[in-house]
Amino acid sequence: MIFVDDEQHVLDGLKRSLRGMTGKWNMDFVSEGEEALTLMKTKPYDIIVSDMQMPGMSGEELLGKVEQQYPSTARVVLSGHVDQDTTYRMVGSNHLFLSKPCSAELLIDTMRKSISLSNTQGLISN
Repeated sequence: MIFVDDEQHVLDGLKRSLRGMTGKWNMDFVSEGEEALTLMKTKPYDIIVSDMQMPGMSGEELLGKVEQQYPSTARVVLSGHVDQDTTYRMVGSNHLFLSKPCSAELLIDTMRKSISLSNTQGLISN
């Protein structure tokens, strides 16, 4: 899975929250959409988790590109600054939505649900 957020302290917090999953999940953490798309060209990701408000490429634009280019990748929005219209629009084209901040337990549970969703849809090969 790949996590995208322009705020380094958020990425650091995600890494801390998920450190117990290090041996179980392959995780990358990047600070911009272009970097995420570049990595996605080099290896497959089952899940992408993205912030919405980022300079350069917004999370909405990033997840839209992921939906088109990598339709088998589960998409999760993790954001603290999304208006109601954007929320409704994003939930329609993405699998799950989380508000910042969220607990480590909720984050891990959501990732497990995304993996389960991907497995159910045949998106992850075992």
